[in-house]
Amino acid sequence: MTFDPDVREVVRSRALLADRRFLSLWLSQGISQTAQNAILFSLLVVVLGITGSSIHTSILVFSFILPSIPLGFIVGVVLDRTNKGPVLVATNLLRAGGCILFLFFHGNEWIIYGISMAFATAGLFFNPAVVALIPSLVSRERLVLANSLYNFTLTGSQLVGIVFIAPVLLQSFGADGMFIFGAALFLLAAVFAARLNLVHEKQGPKLPQGAIFGGIPTEFRESWRALVSDRYS
Repeated sequence: MTFDPDVREVVRSRALLADRRFLSLWLSQGISQTAQNAILFSLLVVVLGITGSSIHTSILVFSFILPSIPLGFIVGVVLDRTNKGPVLVATNLLRAGGCILFLFFHGNEWIIYGISMAFATAGLFFNPAVVALIPSLVSRERLVLANSLYNFTLTGSQLVGIVFIAPVLLQSFGADGMFIFGAALFLLAAVFAARLNLVHEKQGPKLPQGAIFGGIPTEFRESWRALVSDRYS
């Protein structure tokens, strides 16, 4: 039986997501990125509503970008020296806390800019940690498919967060509802990240213990002792 290329890709993707560890990572990535995009869109609407100025919305976007300038090189060094799983949990929890701060202090644009910088700084560590974890969770044969799914999810989260979730919640529940929902999404993403059960290093073959080759068997030692004793007696 033969399958079309598109059908084969679907089958391979389902097999990849059948791995619970990769599924947890994928869900954490998708939920977290969706929440981040929805929050950014909501903040643009809030700042525009407070100031009525497009200049201030540009300042908001700049506050999200600014942390990547001094920290761009540091992020890779830090991730090389740390366990990636706890980093995913911590960044999601920190951004959930940022959503709570937005909930209480979104009446002043300058406070929003300050919180946004901290919010974006936490997010800087998330995507590189996800990318670094993918080879630890999938085989080399599935690595290209896993990276493709990562990129697809990255794009899809922008569509879902900006086009669907943020406008609907802002229209129905206002900015407060959006920030509460964003915090809940980040907490859910942290739960999935915490479920990752990673083996960072494959254990090599266990070396024999004791004497060389596990020691000489007792029967052989006794036979050798008897042979030497008979020869020299």
